[in-house]
Amino acid sequence: MPDLIDPQKIQNIVRLGFDRCNHMRKARAIFFKSYMGQYAAKDKGVEGEEPLNLVFNTIRSYVPNLVMQSPITQVITPYVAYKGYAELLGLGLDSVARQIRLKSVLRGWITNALFSWGIIRTGIKATGELLQDDDVFIDNGQVYAALVLLDNFGFDPTCTDINKAKCLWDKITVPRQWLLDTK
Repeated sequence: MPDLIDPQKIQNIVRLGFDRCNHMRKARAIFFKSYMGQYAAKDKGVEGEEPLNLVFNTIRSYVPNLVMQSPITQVITPYVAYKGYAELLGLGLDSVARQIRLKSVLRGWITNALFSWGIIRTGIKATGELLQDDDVFIDNGQVYAALVLLDNFGFDPTCTDINKAKCLWDKITVPRQWLLDTK
């Protein structure tokens, strides 16, 4: 007989999953401090006090060149009868990319990937699921893409390959009063 799902067991698994990435989170914080350079500690820098910040220059040049504007989708088909539909589908995908602010998600993803893991949660919202992106509630059936920070990401504490992990999660915080007010 399989083990019963126990909230305490799930909580322990989540805690172990987060604990497993603590050293990576600490290293990422050091990398971010290096990225920010003098801006993190002082109002002004003294010439020659610290080495040239190549990380800052790399990110400043990579990110705008990799994601310059909202993606433009070109849908093609070998069938002449469907070419008009394919073009309309491409325009619709462009509209969805602008609506879900895919450009800013991709820029954040690239920056995170240069410091640790770049993680994006994507999907189609299902009925009964509450998703909110900033101040916007996502409708049922709507495509979404959201950046997941390493500080909120966890995975199966026993896995040796992330592609074979039994569970991956993104920590989401909601106000307690909001949970009490909803059914």
